[in-house]
This record gives sequence, structure tokens and C-alpha cells, in this order.
Amino acid sequence: MTKDLHSLLLEKLSARIPDAEHKVLLGEILDWYIEGGSKLIKARIDAKISSILQGWDESVE
Repeated sequence: MTKDLHSLLLEKLSARIPDAEHKVLLGEILDWYIEGGSKLIKARIDAKISSILQGWDESVE
């Protein structure tokens, strides 16, 4: 994916997202796709979800 296409996708997709944090996440996901494709996206999202769930477990105790 070229930088121009990356910028265009980020611009067009983020225009539909009102929340700034979600726009940042969209940018991260597009960067991950450039780095390693869909497998890297899945691995990074799995890691983020695991981290969040571990934080919830620790806060409950």
C-alpha cells in the first residue's frame, strides 16, 4: 500500500468516525496492514484485547 493510498483511506474512513480515539486506532490498523498484512492486524488486536482483559482481572482483585 502506498503512502498516498494510506493517507486517502485514513482521510475517507476517519471522516465517518466521530471519536478521536477511534481515528487513532484506525491509523494504527492501517499502519499494521502496511507492515504485515491481515495476520499482523489479528496478532496486534489479540494482544491489545488480552492486555485489556488482564487489566480488568487485576482491577477486580
